[in-house]
Amino acid sequence: FIWYMVQSGMQGDHRSTSPVVHNNFPTKSRGRPYLFLISHIIMKFGIIATTAYLLTDSTHAKLDAADHLNRRQRRGLKRPSNTKKKVRSGSTSDARPDSKTRMLEDSSLSISNMAANPSGVFSKSSKKAKSGKSQKPPGQKTKTLTAILQPLQQESDPSGTVTVRYNPDAHFLISLDAAGLDLDCADGMKSCKMAIKNGMSCDMDTGEDRWIGIASPWDEPSTGYLTYDGTGDGADFSNSASRVSNGYGFEGNVGHAVVLYAQDDTPYACGVLKGSDEAVTLEAEVGIYPGYAGELDVSGKIEVVYETDQTFKYKYSLSGLAENCNDCGIHIHAGKSCASPELVLGHGWNSVKVQDLWTKPGGAVYNSDSDGNADGFFNIYNGYSIGQNMGHAVVVHTADGSRVGCGVLEGIIH
Repeated sequence: FIWYMVQSGMQGDHRSTSPVVHNNFPTKSRGRPYLFLISHIIMKFGIIATTAYLLTDSTHAKLDAADHLNRRQRRGLKRPSNTKKKVRSGSTSDARPDSKTRMLEDSSLSISNMAANPSGVFSKSSKKAKSGKSQKPPGQKTKTLTAILQPLQQESDPSGTVTVRYNPDAHFLISLDAAGLDLDCADGMKSCKMAIKNGMSCDMDTGEDRWIGIASPWDEPSTGYLTYDGTGDGADFSNSASRVSNGYGFEGNVGHAVVLYAQDDTPYACGVLKGSDEAVTLEAEVGIYPGYAGELDVSGKIEVVYETDQTFKYKYSLSGLAENCNDCGIHIHAGKSCASPELVLGHGWNSVKVQDLWTKPGGAVYNSDSDGNADGFFNIYNGYSIGQNMGHAVVVHTADGSRVGCGVLEGIIH
């Protein structure tokens, strides 16, 4: 049409042969110069408009591609970065789809999603499942409860821990790491009872055994504990364990008391189960040694942190020591009280398993500065578990061996 208008504006009527000039536009007689002008303007406008359209369409195509990639990433459909798309020459099956095709693909995926979930509510788990990531089956996370034992009878002196670790099948492993237990529960005799109770405190009546079902699992001999002789001094240790299900999960047992009974069914040790993610540590607040009347005023804290091989890190942070006391002794003792010197006793170690390392050659020493302060640690092993060292006294010595500081290790649940 434009070409026709240009020709008509320049040539006019083909039957005319008289050339004339109209407004500086050379044309023949009866020509139409205004048509030439209009057609010239339209052609320029058309070129500009076409160029603008092509540029705009290219920009929109890039935006569509970016938007489509974002949607694919949100749906977890992104192609792996190390996978390259091969395009054969002359092949159209592998060609990149245009924006309309991509819009149709997105629409079909949306329709599929709506069909799979008509409610339109998608949970976080369903989004993760669509992304192709592996999902953890419910109940696979290990949950742990720990109780620090304390005596219920004045004549008993138990110490240690009871640990409950849940299995995926709702059963749990209940294990005991303790010392100072009833000697009559030794191996070869009838096991002694251990049970989780309905009560939630050891300071009052702990209540009945806690269970749901036909019969109490806590009356079975297989769920009890046995003591053994770990040092030759008496069968008062226990590392017993058993698989139990009392009908309650983690939330149903947390906060409840667990009680150990003697052979005559007398309750003599108790602890409250608390949730724990880390290992139990032992800590002692150090004060003046009983009966010491010197010038030193020892205070601070000692912490025992166990490793997986039953060795432990002996950490100390003390003040009020003798100035510049080098290689001075600091130990765990066999006694379980700082009330009097007679109750502290000597070094605490299991002679059946290891020699006495609470010595200078064993590395059980500290070094104080010019202000009488000492901060540090050393690694050591005395043949006892965390439950067997719990409740024992720690002693700080001077260079001549004098005892100037004392504290009792207590279990701390983190």
